[in-house]
Amino acid sequence: MTAQTVDASGDPAVRHFGPGNDASQLAPRLAKTVVSVVICGLCLIAFLNTIAARPGIGWAALSLLCMAVLLSLHLAHFTRYAPLLNSRWRIPIFLLKAVSAFAPLLAFRQTWVGMPGFIAGDALLIIGDTWCWVVFGGVVATMGGIQWMFTPDLADTAYTAVSTGLTGLIVYGLFRLTDMVAEVHRARMVMAEMAVAEERLRFARDLHDLLGYSLSAISLKSELTRRLIGHDAERAAAELTDIVDISRQALTDVREVASQYRDLSLDAETRSARSVLAAAGIEVTMAVVHGSLPDRVGTVLATVLREGVTNVLGHSKAEHCSITIRQEAGAVSITIVNDGIQPEPAGVPTRHGLGLASLTSRVEAQGGLLTSGTLDPTHFRIHAEIPLGKAALTPREAEAPALTDDQALEAR
Repeated sequence: MTAQTVDASGDPAVRHFGPGNDASQLAPRLAKTVVSVVICGLCLIAFLNTIAARPGIGWAALSLLCMAVLLSLHLAHFTRYAPLLNSRWRIPIFLLKAVSAFAPLLAFRQTWVGMPGFIAGDALLIIGDTWCWVVFGGVVATMGGIQWMFTPDLADTAYTAVSTGLTGLIVYGLFRLTDMVAEVHRARMVMAEMAVAEERLRFARDLHDLLGYSLSAISLKSELTRRLIGHDAERAAAELTDIVDISRQALTDVREVASQYRDLSLDAETRSARSVLAAAGIEVTMAVVHGSLPDRVGTVLATVLREGVTNVLGHSKAEHCSITIRQEAGAVSITIVNDGIQPEPAGVPTRHGLGLASLTSRVEAQGGLLTSGTLDPTHFRIHAEIPLGKAALTPREAEAPALTDDQALEAR
């Protein structure tokens, strides 16, 4: 089994984009700050032009008031009222912005011609569809016409029209930038949360694979020890030693699951499976034919073997079990067949536990296929096959003959 546990606090996606982390809001806040500074800068330039052409406290106050209204309406895009821009109120809001941008022209005339460019940008932001470009073009043309009314000069008219269009595009681009940054930020938060959820699921799956087998073996050997007490003290002591060893190994496995990747030895699991099944009085037939396998493949096969033995011990009253591991034609396969399956009561659906689902995902991650099910009313079969690609290596064979009931009793 390969335990892939990631410390959430060390994952950049989780650390920087996790909920409640101030760092997770850095990018959206920076984008909003940049846009706000640019918009305020454009307004400041217009204000300086206005007071230069219209000196006096009254004109300055009126200019500040008009700009404050226009600025507030635009920066509301960053407040809790922003959803209104995508609601049925978007057209009234756009018209309100248009009035706040065009009305001051009556008082400030040519010094205010730069401000309606904001409305050109709003047309693209708020109206949407193809009509936004019609309105955008209308605002640009209107400002060209107004400039011609103030100074009937072709160069001034063209300059005002072009600057209005550019201001609108800048406003549109900046506000869209903040929206895109926020969307990317939300997407990365979702990805971080999904990564955490996947790690939790993987951790639970790994614990099931480890402890399911170990606890089954401990339970089986404990029961065997209880029966041996008073009849065979030496054998009982040996079984207790095995129980201690299995318990220590289970504790070590759990610690390794929580800290790093862990590979299992297929050969060691094969020997362990034979010992545990024999201790349960199950006649075991093993046929092992494989070469030196890649670590990941060997670990997955060992995990399949563990889960298969756990199922035999926990979900059947098996008397016979055959285990076949074979490498041929660029692939390696494992087949576990046991008898003594216990049918579900009538009306109770067949249960497919976490173990088989976990095995399926592990085998498929290596490009393989796992199937499981009943061969007949009394036999259950688990079969997994994993392609090796270029990893075809020299095979070796190890045939384990069937164990008789007497041999099973003596096996450890």
